[in-house]
Amino acid sequence: MSPRIEDLPRILASEWRGDAHSLLGFVHSHPKHARSPSRSDIQFIGLVMNIVATDRLYLPIATVDGGFELFSFVVARAHRNDLTLERCELRVVD
Repeated sequence: MSPRIEDLPRILASEWRGDAHSLLGFVHSHPKHARSPSRSDIQFIGLVMNIVATDRLYLPIATVDGGFELFSFVVARAHRNDLTLERCELRVVD
């Protein structure tokens, strides 16, 4: 699935701004052999970071082929337009 990029600014401005919500990132799935974010995943997150005015978003990748696994990453803005990708620990807390 690919989100419609042209709809993203409207959706984020209306649904994810303000005190009620904090956008921390996006979880999505990949095939088992692709355990890290793709170049287009990182570009998408960079666009979202610009829209919501943040310097960091999480991008966990779930694989389900042959059993569920979760690989956690964070995309951060290193400089004005440079993005970095790092593995990180992700804990689900009730």
